[in-house]
Amino acid sequence: MRRGQSSVNARPFGGGVRRRHWTTAALVLLGLAATSGRAFAQATNTGSITGRVTDAGAGVPLVGAAVRVSGTQIGAATAEDGRYTIRGVRPGRRRSS
Repeated sequence: MRRGQSSVNARPFGGGVRRRHWTTAALVLLGLAATSGRAFAQATNTGSITGRVTDAGAGVPLVGAAVRVSGTQIGAATAEDGRYTIRGVRPGRRRSS
């Protein structure tokens, strides 16, 4: 060995870091592809519920009222005119609350 040279590899991680980055990137892309495929499948098999919430006595729109599909976690809040749209509702009979 020459003077000033070291027997230690010049790449401290032996190229493994680069491989880990590619593996991580590949796993992230695979996860995104799986999620977007599921979202696309759900979007093609769903519908939406649209309506308007008003005060029963005065008939004025209720702003910011929470409307939810019973038995699910999906819902929406009413706009300034009392209207709402809930997207991503699976087919069938549904109740809102």
